[in-house]
Amino acid sequence: VLNDLVVDRGAGPYMSMLELFGDDQHLTTVQADGLVIATPTGSTAYSVSAGGSLVHPAIPALLITPICPHTLSFRPMLLPDSMELRICVPYNSRSTAWASFDGRGRVELK
Repeated sequence: VLNDLVVDRGAGPYMSMLELFGDDQHLTTVQADGLVIATPTGSTAYSVSAGGSLVHPAIPALLITPICPHTLSFRPMLLPDSMELRICVPYNSRSTAWASFDGRGRVELK
């Protein structure tokens, strides 16, 4: 992915519940309309519109920005780009989620 990965609730009426893991450690459980995971190049697009920061292109990082989070305590996170991220839809979620890569190739997460 050059710019961003967007995981969102799709057309469903319920917000997404997503579990975010970094290097196999649970980072947080997110209740929101979705997440934007942006590279420094992608941090100037959807991520900044959703309230994320700009990331200088020389910084090797990934920016995780929530889309309309249910709680104000979940703010954007800056993580090293070497971290392996995993996003899961928990079994008790009321809906599935959808992922798109640089705005293309939408796939359903179950």
